[in-house]
Amino acid sequence: MARETVLIDDLDGGVAVGSVTFSYGGKTFVIDLNQANTDLFDQAVAPFIEAGREVEAFAAKGKPRAGRSDLAQIREWATANGHEVSQRGRIGADIVAAYDRAMESGTQDELSVEDSEVA
Repeated sequence: MARETVLIDDLDGGVAVGSVTFSYGGKTFVIDLNQANTDLFDQAVAPFIEAGREVEAFAAKGKPRAGRSDLAQIREWATANGHEVSQRGRIGADIVAAYDRAMESGTQDELSVEDSEVA
């Protein structure tokens, strides 16, 4: 036996024709609307959409972003060379710069954070 899903308009309780997803204040919202309320929503936000600029979607929280693949090596190098670095989370830009300079110089010996800032 087939089942039918019926969306209920979140504003007036009638039958909705679809869902509208929007973001505001750093939060994303979904609201089910009938055609009349969808039209009202579209008219209300139209001037803001026209004046605004489109941006790429934000990365989902908790998912790694594309970036460096050598973070484990940076942590290992930093620890071996006396830098304080946590085993998880962000690595300071100064430590990453020191690591890069050490790798560029062809040695894996310590290159202090201070040295990387002077260069």
